[in-house]
Amino acid sequence: MKREINLLSPIAKRERIRGLYKGRVNRMYWVLFSGVVILLVVYGVVWFGLTYFHDVFVSALPASGATVSEPEKKVVELNERFELLNTRIGGLAVWMDDVNRVLTVVPNAVSITDIELTEPVKAPGAESTGVLIISGTSTSREALVLFKQLLVDLEWTGNVDAPLKNYAGGVDAEFEFTLHRNTRK
Repeated sequence: MKREINLLSPIAKRERIRGLYKGRVNRMYWVLFSGVVILLVVYGVVWFGLTYFHDVFVSALPASGATVSEPEKKVVELNERFELLNTRIGGLAVWMDDVNRVLTVVPNAVSITDIELTEPVKAPGAESTGVLIISGTSTSREALVLFKQLLVDLEWTGNVDAPLKNYAGGVDAEFEFTLHRNTRK
């Protein structure tokens, strides 16, 4: 059972339904139109803001003394520095495992104070190598002789240079070994 009685004629019902649809369609158009207007306003504000800030920054650029070519020069300079750094790191990477092996063969009576790697040089018919210089102190000559022998026994060492002053004895005598890489082993 319906709650209300419709006493309208069929023609009046159609006109009423047509009016309801028309009203709904009109409201939908207004919502759509309002959305488009809001979208255009937001777009206009964003465009104005970007244009304004672009003009402000472009007008400030000559005042600071910078030109378009200066940043390009700085980028080229930084790229050259990174290239040099990459080359140096590439030469040092070969030595990382070898330095760890040197540190594992150090006798108890020997203290290492400095490990230095010289610039890699190209030996004729060999890979690019460098020289590893190990400095430190020792409590006895026997420990230094043992340390030198342990360094010579490493599979990657070509020769170990030890000046005679290394063996001048004494408590906490300073020493310096120069290790050359053997690239043929």
